[in-house]
Amino acid sequence: MKKYGVLIKPSFNKVFFESSKKLMINEIKILDQMVLNQNYRDFQLEKIGGVDYITFVTDEEIGDKELKYFSRLSSLYSLFEILPTQEVTLRPLVIDEEKYFDDDIISILKYTGKTNEDFTKMMLNIAIFCSDYAPNFTQRLPILDPVAGRGTTLFQGLIYGYNVYGVEASKKSTHAMMTFLKRYLIEKHYKHKLEQSKVRRKGRIVGKRFTFEAAPTKEDYKNNNIVTIDVVQDDTRYADRYFKKEYFCAIIGDLPYGVQHGSPTNQGSLTRNPKKLVKDALPAWIKLLRPGGVIALSWNVRILPRPQLEKIVADSGLKVLHSEPLDNLEHVVDSSITRDLLIAKKE
Repeated sequence: MKKYGVLIKPSFNKVFFESSKKLMINEIKILDQMVLNQNYRDFQLEKIGGVDYITFVTDEEIGDKELKYFSRLSSLYSLFEILPTQEVTLRPLVIDEEKYFDDDIISILKYTGKTNEDFTKMMLNIAIFCSDYAPNFTQRLPILDPVAGRGTTLFQGLIYGYNVYGVEASKKSTHAMMTFLKRYLIEKHYKHKLEQSKVRRKGRIVGKRFTFEAAPTKEDYKNNNIVTIDVVQDDTRYADRYFKKEYFCAIIGDLPYGVQHGSPTNQGSLTRNPKKLVKDALPAWIKLLRPGGVIALSWNVRILPRPQLEKIVADSGLKVLHSEPLDNLEHVVDSSITRDLLIAKKE
């Protein structure tokens, strides 16, 4: 039997840091259930040297294959084997996320209402773990954020080396995202190319489309080791007009919280209730999702109770996934937001 300990990444957000302990335990459980099947057990918070560690045991050691998955866990700072000696002895395991883009791309841009970066990473991880494409998680997977905001999910996808696609209704948010990305690529000396085009519906210009191809070096670009960033400024209900059908392995959306964010209505105004957005947009999103792919949605349960969202998603033909860890991801963000995560699969 082997015992391991996870040291959680420190956070300036004390509320999320406390929540991250429970979320990290459940993220590991989901990884184990959906991908590794190694029967990790006896999870607990244990103080070592006065610091909280998440500890667990397993009958098999964490090898190179497992370590690749563990290295991507959202709040993991360090991973240790806890050796059975008279005093506590920690043997560090070498973690390596195999980052394609530097991870500062997700942290530099600051704005009101930005989703916590570690939660975004967890949401993306869990979506991939629960899909049929988890064995290919280090490959150039295509993912879509249909409510992209200013690009937090897309930028995390770039760190992983995924091809990322987004739809965002707000001209202001899309402009901020693209302006930042272009400046970032220039300042970091990433080789890239940008194409822009107008988005039309019924003969009327409704927005713009921005398509980047980028690579860390000129050599990577020359050898076609590139990633695609493709963002459409338009209503997400029309997302299926812009991308190939059954193309995405995962669709990941952080729904309007009813505080800082809004979603479009037929009258062109914004509603702060995500219920209508999901009902109207799900048909388009499902057309874009591959069989075996997953839709991951986070939202504020204070304005949309979980049973209501589950019914909307299940009625659309997707299978809502349930398990002890998947049903235990709710956490407090602030006094007005209690966030949860729903995972549904296209079978």
